Amino acid sequence: VLASNKRLSSAFTEKLIIQTAEPSSVSLDNPSPLVTTLEDLGGDPGLMEGIGALKTNYAFSLADYNAIPKKLTFHLEAMLSLLKEGDRGFLNVYLNDNLVFSTDLHDKTSFNGDIELKPYLLTKNNSLVVEMRFHGAGGICKEGFSNFFGFIDTKTSNLVFSGEKVNEFYNFFNYP
Repeated sequence: VLASNKRLSSAFTEKLIIQTAEPSSVSLDNPSPLVTTLEDLGGDPGLMEGIGALKTNYAFSLADYNAIPKKLTFHLEAMLSLLKEGDRGFLNVYLNDNLVFSTDLHDKTSFNGDIELKPYLLTKNNSLVVEMRFHGAGGICKEGFSNFFGFIDTKTSNLVFSGEKVNEFYNFFNYP
């Protein structure tokens, strides 16, 4: 009875006629977190090398999760080259062009940590950028050319989606 005249005519107005509505059996509380690796988001396990800002972008959509999370955690595992005396290096994480995490890379050859991402920064389509910024001591080519190497492990780095915010307003936000 999907092709009934009443239903078809209501589809082209501001109101849709629904005869019965039944509550969903799907629980809004998601006790088990949903884990998505960076590889699942299309990230390639590539070596980044050079000077200045070395960036990798990971895109994801809230439509894939069908909800806005109560808590979103980014677990990052990266290996990097050791900085020389006087070099400056930073690891920065951006969510939708907002800096959410920054750390100094002195005396570090790896990074393994969890970064809390604020749910209010999320949009329907999101961009998570990991930036390794390197500036050699004494300028680019003075005192010999120095280069920086960084590697993000896309198999073990992941996004952890926990819980769902209750949405009191019904809309098409979570639909692709």
